[in-house]
Amino acid sequence: MATLRVWKNNWTGQRKYAAGAERLYKIGVLAKAEVEQRALKVARLASDFANAQLVRAKNDLAAQESQLAAGEGTKDELEAAKAAVAQLTEAAQIAAANASAQSSTQRKQIYAGSKSSFVSAARKNPTSRALRKNSPSLKRRRISQVEILRSG
Repeated sequence: MATLRVWKNNWTGQRKYAAGAERLYKIGVLAKAEVEQRALKVARLASDFANAQLVRAKNDLAAQESQLAAGEGTKDELEAAKAAVAQLTEAAQIAAANASAQSSTQRKQIYAGSKSSFVSAARKNPTSRALRKNSPSLKRRRISQVEILRSG
């Protein structure tokens, strides 16, 4: 029970921390990557918290089953525990999918950002100019300029 409380406190603290990050991004204090990193951490903690709740519910279900076998519990309590496990299983799956989607979105954005910085660096690099000079679109332009000069 104490570990579940620690998970929840950590998760709620990170949620507040990430919520403030969006405001800091808008005023220019934080980079967008930092905001996304905080959101990813919150999604992962939510998934971990849901899994911890599921483990606790499964342990409660096992205890209910053993009590029923010993004749101490009722079937209603067992059915309630099974329903709780089913509900928490679904919640854990949704949280895991959310964390996975958040992670893949961030990876795509990081890839796109690195690709754009590579392109902008190539534009500034004089050695890459030769590659751009011989590109098909520029060749067509040079040919059309040469044809215009010949005809004029």
